[in-house]
Amino acid sequence: MGTYRYELAEAFYDISKCLEVRRQVFVEGQGIAQDQELDGLDHCCIHFICRHTQVNFGGGLTTIAPVATGRILPCGDTAKIQRVAVVETHQKKGVGAGIMKAMIDYARSKNFAQVLLGSQVDAVGFYKKLGFDAFGEQYKEVGILHQNMRLILQT
Repeated sequence: MGTYRYELAEAFYDISKCLEVRRQVFVEGQGIAQDQELDGLDHCCIHFICRHTQVNFGGGLTTIAPVATGRILPCGDTAKIQRVAVVETHQKKGVGAGIMKAMIDYARSKNFAQVLLGSQVDAVGFYKKLGFDAFGEQYKEVGILHQNMRLILQT
């Protein structure tokens, strides 16, 4: 079984693990070209990581490889959530909602007025359940249909 831990990824090692999760999900899983997935903005972003932990045979906790990630690109009073990725073996277990809640809580704690994201159209329902509203026209990014979404944090 195990538990999930959601936290900021501040060390270079942790950010490299975030990039590895993204490579697995976007490049290997969805066929997005590596040079399109890496957009040159990672150095400007706040990264989040989810680790799966479980009890080992000795009774202690063993940290398993990171299973999810996401990042926030600060833009004035807006937190732009990007690159949300959950490895396939941990999808449909609440991990995506957990990493999103961690990022939304962070955005609230830093007094961002709103959170924006560009959702793959297949995931719009997931983000709606988290309180996001769709706006604008759908558009293609890296060959995948997307929809802009917004969550207002302050009025």
